[in-house]
Amino acid sequence: MKGTDMHQNTIQPNDTAHYLTLFKGLRRENGVGQGDAQYIDGMLEQWHAYLDKPDTFDDATRQDMFDRMAVGIHETLSIRDMLIVDALKPNMRSLEGFATAPHDPRNVRRMYRTLGEIFNSTDERYDTHHLTHVAGCLQRMAESQQVEYQAQPYAMAAYLEWSANRPTQATRLARKALAIDGKLTLAAIILSAINNNVKPKRYQN
Repeated sequence: MKGTDMHQNTIQPNDTAHYLTLFKGLRRENGVGQGDAQYIDGMLEQWHAYLDKPDTFDDATRQDMFDRMAVGIHETLSIRDMLIVDALKPNMRSLEGFATAPHDPRNVRRMYRTLGEIFNSTDERYDTHHLTHVAGCLQRMAESQQVEYQAQPYAMAAYLEWSANRPTQATRLARKALAIDGKLTLAAIILSAINNNVKPKRYQN
């Protein structure tokens, strides 16, 4: 990696300013797609390790991971959407393309197809426990951040709770997100879906 080095400075807990500088620097030096690819390099692997065994992360390592992810999902919705799909469909391959080339027609078709399949699935064995676990971790991420970086993790958690058929929890989280950012579309969509009793097909009577 030229110029901006992911590890050139000692990272302090809750150091979103470092990651914001890094994110912008990588894009400036390498272009949006390549810069974002470098920024998220290893992000999913670390996130999966945390989801599997959160107690193995010390406070500083967990906070550093939260800061890096919070900046990424605040700065570009494509990183947010990659993480949502990752939660909805664990073990799906080549997710990084959703973050680094979101407008590529192949990724657009794959995104819509994946979300459609999940929404329309009638498989009652769908792993709602995993969704609520990820939602809880996203809430912890939000609570660890400055206010400006809290809205997106709350909205993501709300979406996953809605996907797990937990409308009360989803409503609370979506309202938290909108209290911070009143224009956050994802949170507004979730509230609208709940108010109109829209839910994934597997939960429809």
